[in-house]
Amino acid sequence: MTIKNFVKNLLEPPKYQLNSKILNSLNYQKIRCLRENKKYEKLKKSFNHESLNIKKNEKDFLDRNGYIILENFFDEKSFEIILNSFNKYSNSNRVKYKKDFYNMIWGSGLISQNSDHPEEAKKIINLFENSRVLDFAKYLLKRQDLSKNFELSYQDLMLMDGKIDNIDPNRFIHADKHYHCVKSYFSIEDNHINNAPYLYVPKSHLMDSTRIEFENELSKRSKTDMQFRVSDNDLKKLNFSVKSMIIKKNSLVISDNLGFHARGEMKRGFSRKQIRISFHSVQANKLQQFLRKTARRIVL
Repeated sequence: MTIKNFVKNLLEPPKYQLNSKILNSLNYQKIRCLRENKKYEKLKKSFNHESLNIKKNEKDFLDRNGYIILENFFDEKSFEIILNSFNKYSNSNRVKYKKDFYNMIWGSGLISQNSDHPEEAKKIINLFENSRVLDFAKYLLKRQDLSKNFELSYQDLMLMDGKIDNIDPNRFIHADKHYHCVKSYFSIEDNHINNAPYLYVPKSHLMDSTRIEFENELSKRSKTDMQFRVSDNDLKKLNFSVKSMIIKKNSLVISDNLGFHARGEMKRGFSRKQIRISFHSVQANKLQQFLRKTARRIVL
């Protein structure tokens, strides 16, 4: 194990699957899923959701499907502030555009007041901190205080010239974790069939006995780059179908990424601009959270 991977494992929450043939053969993934499920059920019993600014029909939809789309999330004035600040922040020293190994160009960077565009960052952060996004994340994770685990990131995705978007692992259906976790993003522009819409499998976030057995079987598959990919045949056996998130600008999407999901195809000449809202470090243990925050203070 390299020093980089050691540090990453030290600071990050538990991995989705373990690359241990011995442990997986002993059905350890099943034990891990059952253990996390038990923790979540305990959190549900003690969690008070009455104070959250979420309607009953929204809670029911999220519970049932594992995702929700909130259109016209901000009023027109607030959205214009976010849009203008986002465009100006693209020139920030925080935002870097890089080519990856999968034919994609990623423009990304933490939206931080500790940048050369502090006022623009502050406007965006303040609007999101005072929005309902935290309430939805609290409800999904059954945790009351998420303000310290709340991060916003600039994201602009596009395809390299002359390439085809067909080799990125994120294009294939998968789960992020073996426990409930949040993916949330805000659409700066319309997200349609040509600019890599988010794909989600409704109801796949429910960790019932069928899903646990599937996770156990998945862990035993031969080790390849696509080891934890969920195939079309898998989805058919599990009686699942994929939903493509075709959404308008000023829409917020929140999903439980214990559920299966993927990124849709990016076509040539298109791009996708979003603000990503991250809560992944919530499931890290207290030591991991302390080390992560300390490291971020040094870096940021």
